Amino acid sequence: ALTVTQSHFNPNNEDWPPSDFGYSWNVPVSVLTENDNDPDAKLVAWMDRVPAIVIEDAMPSNASEWYLVNPGTRFFYRVQYDAQNMANINRQLMDDHEAFDVETRAALIEDTFAFARAEILTEVDAFETSLYLDAETEGIPWLIFDSYTQYVERLLRRFPETDELYKSFIEYLISPVYEWKGWEIDWDEPIYQTKLQQLAVDLACTNDHADCLDTA
Repeated sequence: ALTVTQSHFNPNNEDWPPSDFGYSWNVPVSVLTENDNDPDAKLVAWMDRVPAIVIEDAMPSNASEWYLVNPGTRFFYRVQYDAQNMANINRQLMDDHEAFDVETRAALIEDTFAFARAEILTEVDAFETSLYLDAETEGIPWLIFDSYTQYVERLLRRFPETDELYKSFIEYLISPVYEWKGWEIDWDEPIYQTKLQQLAVDLACTNDHADCLDTA
């Protein structure tokens, strides 16, 4: 069985006006499991303004198999998983990230970093979900990663030791993408591929990629 809870995500602890429904919503819950034959998620339940529900027969039979809630981000909410399932998801990203569609990959990165910023998860958790990015060839996951890590970068670059470690890490992640995209912009490409090419050059040069610095 899968226990699903809902709560108001308020990362900045802002004062919100009273709510007749206690900031609970009617939430559609769609689920996709690792061994589903149908790649489309199934709508398995609605949370009818209740704090929690239990969905029978929604979980994989093996604890080492992943499941996704709201794959494809068809509905507007963030998803926090338990540690075991997050480890399963990260394993799948490293083995074959294209098992998840690009919208799901982008949402996994955005949610983990958003939860880390709110101190619900750690920054280490968020970076673990991003370790697969050296194989990512779509722009949206990379652009989301870059937008969330700029704050972390400013902190780490204040000190020589962490600055060098962070540079090495980002240079490792971006190198395959930089070497694939190169410097020449193909204006006939989709916009997010153009943005990925520009980001790859920016990150490569900023983090001391030798060829990028020589070419610049």
